[in-house]
Amino acid sequence: MIGDALSSVPAAMVLHNRAPEALALARTLPVGSYRITALLSIARAQRDRGNMADAAATASEVNAQIELTPSDMRDYYYGLRAEFQARAESYGFTDYRDALVSALDSLADEKAAMRSESDKALPRPTIVEVADAVALAHAISYRRLDTLAEIATPLLLSGDRRALEIPIREALATVNETRASDSDYDWNEELTFIAVTQVAARDYAGAKATARLLTQPSSRLGTLAIVAWGEACTDEMDVAKKTLADALADARQADRQKDVLGVIAVVQARLGDREQALTTAEGIPAAGRRVDALIGIATGRLSPLWH
Repeated sequence: MIGDALSSVPAAMVLHNRAPEALALARTLPVGSYRITALLSIARAQRDRGNMADAAATASEVNAQIELTPSDMRDYYYGLRAEFQARAESYGFTDYRDALVSALDSLADEKAAMRSESDKALPRPTIVEVADAVALAHAISYRRLDTLAEIATPLLLSGDRRALEIPIREALATVNETRASDSDYDWNEELTFIAVTQVAARDYAGAKATARLLTQPSSRLGTLAIVAWGEACTDEMDVAKKTLADALADARQADRQKDVLGVIAVVQARLGDREQALTTAEGIPAAGRRVDALIGIATGRLSPLWH
């Protein structure tokens, strides 16, 4: 469509020092998605060129444009605005999930970064940008958690655990707020991702507290096993052993364990009990999942299990 084509032009114009013309063109687009997307692309290009004051001014113009849109569309537009603020424009839930797995694997390597040192294009939002992005996300209702996942993705990729705590806190507050008003919804999946993200941030005490909110026994057991994994990777072996033992004691029934036996096996191997790990893996009913667990034991990674 013509609107799509025009909304992609302004960023290229900024890169050729034609920002005033780019802004003039963006302002001719219809109020709504085309104009907001174009203005955000200009702000992004201005920021990438180091023109921070100009980028902030253009982003403020985006906020004004959002207020002109129908109220039922503002969640979407504020999501775009928050993603820009967190330098997370290109991420989605799949990227967040993949980044989370990489973050867990990085714990095994005892590396702070989740990508190679040669990756210089990695976005590194400041803690102020992250805080501002989360504040924008707070104005969103129906897709706030999705936006927070997108905000968290570059933080997982860059290994910025301090900044990662900000979207985690907002995600927990969002779930607790919504649980109070909607007791029928099952929040196990959302809480599991939050707890595992806390593990990536090395907040093991927080991850345990979140895991205890899970109502599905297998989810709780699997999540606590991942907490034990993180503790073991950071040389808290005695604490990790107790975390896993307590989790197993709370879920002795076989039907509660069968879905997470692979994770348990890999954690057992990480704790130094390779024989028990192999025995646990052999108890996995599905052949494919059993192979995944054996690969995880051999490689010392949780990632073979995460698909």
